[in-house]
Amino acid sequence: MANMNIHHPTKSHLNKTESARFLRNVKHEKSPQPGDYWHERFRPYFIVIRHDKKTDTVFYVDDKIYVDNYFKFDFAKVKNLPRTELFKQVHYNCTCLDRSFVADVICKPQLDVEFLVLESLSFKK
Repeated sequence: MANMNIHHPTKSHLNKTESARFLRNVKHEKSPQPGDYWHERFRPYFIVIRHDKKTDTVFYVDDKIYVDNYFKFDFAKVKNLPRTELFKQVHYNCTCLDRSFVADVICKPQLDVEFLVLESLSFKK
């Protein structure tokens, strides 16, 4: 029988690009920023609207509107979860891959997500 040991992705197991991506994911998991877009290749997970550091709650959007072959986030449907609960979505659900990310973050601080939420709500009236 083949040895099926799966190793934890320590820095020594990662190449330079993977290591930078891993460190960026860890940084934005610990301190989410407005506009952080979490995705797995072509699968969108969520976009961060705001992080309330006092309560460690993240406001985010994960509902999507699909038009033809495209999607956009439905900024009228803001949700919130404790940071640790939300970020379980972007980790593998396996103890052998405890710190591994299934998704990666793209940092878009120039994206005014709070404005998009307000604009979306004003069109719904």
